[in-house]
Order: sequence, then structure tokens, then C-alpha cells
Amino acid sequence: MRDRQFSHVYNSKNIDEIRGEHFDDVICAGVSAVKWLANKEPDADLSAITKLIDCLESVSASRFTLISTIDVYENPVGVNELDEPINNQPYGKHRYLLEKWVREKFESAVIVRLPGLFGHGLKKNIIYDFLNKNMTQNIVPNAEFQWYPMRRLNSDLELISGSNVKLINICSEPLVSGDIASRFFPEAIMGSPQKLPPRYDVRSIHANLTKGNENYHILAEEVYAELQKFIETINE
Repeated sequence: MRDRQFSHVYNSKNIDEIRGEHFDDVICAGVSAVKWLANKEPDADLSAITKLIDCLESVSASRFTLISTIDVYENPVGVNELDEPINNQPYGKHRYLLEKWVREKFESAVIVRLPGLFGHGLKKNIIYDFLNKNMTQNIVPNAEFQWYPMRRLNSDLELISGSNVKLINICSEPLVSGDIASRFFPEAIMGSPQKLPPRYDVRSIHANLTKGNENYHILAEEVYAELQKFIETINE
């Protein structure tokens, strides 16, 4: 997204200024991605989303893209866009609430759900923890997560914009955390395996949009290659 030019940029400090505006194209990524904090302080999380909705109520747009999350699924395994999200955890529940509001408000709405992210400026995930030797003993080695390189987002949004897709889970093939450590951080001290480790395996019926396979937009070896490039830029 750093390569994309915007006529207007809003954040939590100036979001009130968006009221009453019309735009040709809006990309909304203004919701906090700090999952643990949203679940710990659900009232504050919902209040922030309600404030965003209130500010957008009087906005019109020829095209409105909401950047959401695969965490709208409480059990994110084997599901795709045809499955109705059910999540009683505040983080996923509140973000699905925003998705529904956006679809009702903007006829041109496009919902893009992302998995875990890595890229410059992003923190608070195990990739960041590995890189910074930050409490890696809390990382579950047999956990499986899906990872997405932020550098691809602009080009993938362009592909979505040129299609008729209105809802998409951008999915990568799941990676085991211990395998990431073995490849890139062999000296990292991790926690013990769990009997029921965290597991993500969200899929997409639109995987062919980015030339993926029948379920995923990005295959495992592609994600490893992207991780390699990212880690190399960090270590330069």
C-alpha cells in the first residue's frame, strides 16, 4: 500500500473530517488488528468501530473496499466465502458486524479478508517476535497460521477491482510455526507443543484470481520465499 497514491488519508485523529465526503474509491483499513486487546477490552473495541461507522454514515463512494480479517470465523478451518461467519469472540464478532454494515451501506462494497500479515512496520505477531527475539518461549511450535506479505496487497486489490468479486478470503497455505523457526530462526527457543494448538486453514472459492490452486491464493513455498525476502531486508 505504500506505493499507492491517495488524495485523502484519514486516521483516528482526523476521521471526523471524512463526514459528508464523496470519493470514487475508498479503501478502509481503519480497524485495530490487535486481537488480544479487543478480546480483553470488548467495550472499547466496539466503541471504536461504532465511531468509525458513525463517521462513514454520511460518506458516499463509487467503490468501497473494506480490509477485514479471516478471524470473523471462530473456527477458521476448512471454511470459505460461502460459510457464514459465526464468532462469539469480540474481535471477530465486531469485525463481522462492520462487514455487514458496509455491505448494507455501500452498493459497491468489496470485503477483503486477510490472514496474519508480515511486512515493514507491522508488529505483534510471531514473525515480529522471532525477528526481535521477543518472548519466543510463548510460541507454540505445532500451531498453524496463514501468512500474507503486505507488499502484495496493492497488486492483489487491483486484481480484485478488475473482477466481479464482492467478498474474498485472501488465503495462503498454512505454515507450522516450528517449520518457520527451523528455516529462518533455528536458534529460537520455543514453547512446548500443545495437544490442541491454534490452527488456521481458511480457504477461498476465488483462489484462481491470483493463480493459486483450488483453495489458496499463495502456496507454502511462495510464502517461505516472501518471508526470506522480508527477513533479508530486515537484516540489511
